[in-house]
Amino acid sequence: ANDRIESRLSDIDQAEKDHKKLTSSLSLENDSIKNMTDEIEQFKEKITAIQMEMVGIDGKLVHTTSNINRLVEEKANALERERRDLAALKEVEDQERSLSETLKHLVDRNEEESKFKVAYDEKRLAIEKDKEKAAEALRSKQGLIEGHSKDVLMVKESLHKGEVSVAKYEVEKENIIKEIWDKYELSIIEALKFKTDQHKDEMKEVRNIKRQLKEIGEVNLGSIKEYEEVKERYDFLSEQREDLLQAQKSLKKVIRELEKVMKTQFIENFHIVRGHFIEIFGGLFSGGKADLVLVDEENVLESDVQILAQPPGKKLQDLSLMSGGEKALTAIALLFAILKTKPAPFCILDEIEAALDDVNVVRFADFLDHFTRKSQFVVITHRKGTMEIADVLYGVTMEEHWVSKVVSMQLEDI
Repeated sequence: ANDRIESRLSDIDQAEKDHKKLTSSLSLENDSIKNMTDEIEQFKEKITAIQMEMVGIDGKLVHTTSNINRLVEEKANALERERRDLAALKEVEDQERSLSETLKHLVDRNEEESKFKVAYDEKRLAIEKDKEKAAEALRSKQGLIEGHSKDVLMVKESLHKGEVSVAKYEVEKENIIKEIWDKYELSIIEALKFKTDQHKDEMKEVRNIKRQLKEIGEVNLGSIKEYEEVKERYDFLSEQREDLLQAQKSLKKVIRELEKVMKTQFIENFHIVRGHFIEIFGGLFSGGKADLVLVDEENVLESDVQILAQPPGKKLQDLSLMSGGEKALTAIALLFAILKTKPAPFCILDEIEAALDDVNVVRFADFLDHFTRKSQFVVITHRKGTMEIADVLYGVTMEEHWVSKVVSMQLEDI
């Protein structure tokens, strides 16, 4: 029994050591989990930032869609002409290459104009700041020059008064000397012996005027040169500002011309898509009415597009008020309308008919089969009605546990 007790105590000690190790390991794991949680939060923030950037990219994509649609339409028309007239094949291919180069040129030009506008705005702001600084310096220098000019005028006025007083005193001195000689036949040195305080006040005033002239000091002639340098800088910045304003006018003119062309092409393609949407909506719903409306017809490039739909037996209403299946079928009608206007060579559809009932799935499949004459479709679906019109089926099966296998079936052969 003592041996068993000692054995159990030894096991308990080992278990306590193992428990301490597990506790330490658990603490490390908790720290690791916390670090991983922080990293996940950081990744979420990065994903949110990337999503915001994608929203901005989608906005830019909307502005270029009209140009791309125009080129796709011209390409489709060229393909139709190619089927009608094989002799015009070379001409159509040359035209397609020219259109691609035109699109690239327009995109490059748009990017260059955007970069130029950003650089222009930065340079304009810098020049405006320099101009304000130069104007402030010019006003300061002008104030200093005006102050110095006033001082110079005062100095000149005081100097003139002093010169006049000195000249007056010199004349009086000569007259006095002459008068002393005429009356008393005495020289100035001999007359000093009989000197009185008669001219003491006048001599004191002369000394005061000379002292004031000395206190004023020299005039700062360098301020004139500083004024000329500031004025030259101001004129240079004004000339640059005028050049930038002219460049801004030219850039705005180019933008207005591009917007005018984009507006015309968008309106044309919008009316074409609208007509196809009305036609296809009636076919998918076996009746009813639908329409596409521009919310702001005065600003078509920035306007929202409102989708109105009226399934059979219901009133006309906005798409947001419809049921899930009606929304899906209306969206499919709009997709087919766009494809009919601008056929794409290749499309991928990911369970777009999942919300439809079996009857509408069959209608969707019929329309999809019709559009396969101009486009190829890869459809991800679980609906039998859609699978029945496919040429080839691809699926995944698991014959062995945890082992996936891809299988295919050529329905045309069957």
